[in-house]
Amino acid sequence: MLAIGYALVLTAITAFSALGPLPERVVAAEVCLLAAGLVWLWLVLRGHRDFGRDSAATTRWILLGAVLLRVVAWAGEPGLSDDIHRYVWEGGLVAEGVSPYAWAPSDPELETYQESWKGAYERINHPDVSAAYPPLAQLAHAGVVTLAGGPEAADGERAVAVLRAFFAACDLGVCLLLARWLREAGRDPRRLVAWAWCPLVIVEFAGSGHFDSLGILFAVAALTLLPAKTRLRELAGSALLAAGALVKWLPLAFLPFAARARPRRAAATLVFVALGFAPLFFWSGGATGLFRGTGAYGLRWESFSFLFRWIEPWMPAGARDGSLSDPRLLARALVGAAFLLVIAFHLRRGTSPRLACFRTVGAFLLLTPTLHPWYVCWVVPLLVLERHRAWTFAAAFAPILYWPLGGWVSRGVWHEPAWLWPVFAVPFLLLSVLEWRGSHDSGDHEPATP
Repeated sequence: MLAIGYALVLTAITAFSALGPLPERVVAAEVCLLAAGLVWLWLVLRGHRDFGRDSAATTRWILLGAVLLRVVAWAGEPGLSDDIHRYVWEGGLVAEGVSPYAWAPSDPELETYQESWKGAYERINHPDVSAAYPPLAQLAHAGVVTLAGGPEAADGERAVAVLRAFFAACDLGVCLLLARWLREAGRDPRRLVAWAWCPLVIVEFAGSGHFDSLGILFAVAALTLLPAKTRLRELAGSALLAAGALVKWLPLAFLPFAARARPRRAAATLVFVALGFAPLFFWSGGATGLFRGTGAYGLRWESFSFLFRWIEPWMPAGARDGSLSDPRLLARALVGAAFLLVIAFHLRRGTSPRLACFRTVGAFLLLTPTLHPWYVCWVVPLLVLERHRAWTFAAAFAPILYWPLGGWVSRGVWHEPAWLWPVFAVPFLLLSVLEWRGSHDSGDHEPATP
């Protein structure tokens, strides 16, 4: 059954990669990805029960299958998202010693680069917004883009291809770490299918080239060193956790769980995070505008959301001007407080660090005003650790959130159809409630996990 399931996922991913430019073929792309997601959903739910006996050979087969799936996805077009062109632009600036935080791509101060890197510049989304990604992400982009010959090589397309390959390699690194978790815990390695063959993971990293795979790699590596048995492991875990946060801010939420046993671990992590900002002072523009792009994203961006769409309308009426009375800011403050309560709950309960971290990620995804499909990849490692039907459903069907893509490309309008929230969110929320009630009734509040 495992071989049949793999063949079906591979067929669907191959068909998806062969479609060419995706905005014109959104329906066909959705059919391919949802078909792959359904097969993967069946494999994961069945895999937690009976994929036969444990064997290292099967683990190797799963890993080799994962490599082939990513090669096939990499061979296609990165059409689900245009974020990678911003990575090329900002990486090029950093390689030139220019801060991507100080100026937005369309600012006249960058006119020289707008002309010399025209191919990359013309494909950037939101050119009026400066960089929002943390420094280590920028340094990674700079290194890979430089290796590819710079943003000017092959009109930026060579850098796009090399970046996609790099983030696919990071994704495979996560796969190896998760295999190690399972081996150390004596769990069935066939659980690795949850990450290794996940269609969402494959198309978002090898396909679209999102840099989240690098952040997930650092975060999972940091959790691999928990509990720290030596001073050196503790220091390495702190450095890796800081690296994850310097790629994407989300792993900072892991800090309370990593520090629960040893408070000095939190201090070391924060020191490493602070050191991660040192390169800014060697770039033209320095730390000017460091959080400008992040602030614009945090306040202005809204797309699909599970719960946030129902919270903001209840806020007191006010101008959407970024002031303290801005209903967008008030709603974000409320969900931020709820997120902190989730962290406090798991700390008080004593949930195992690895499980608590990924459940905290799940809470973020549930509360965020902007749920891009690739964000769901952050919670997929949880599915290797424990059976979770709601998040398995979400990972299988997250590609449906790309449905408005065609309208965005053709008309510049991201219009979410009325049926999208009920089709995606309602089943997820119902499954979440049923799972919570089932675990509450059975008293199984803390499954055995590594």
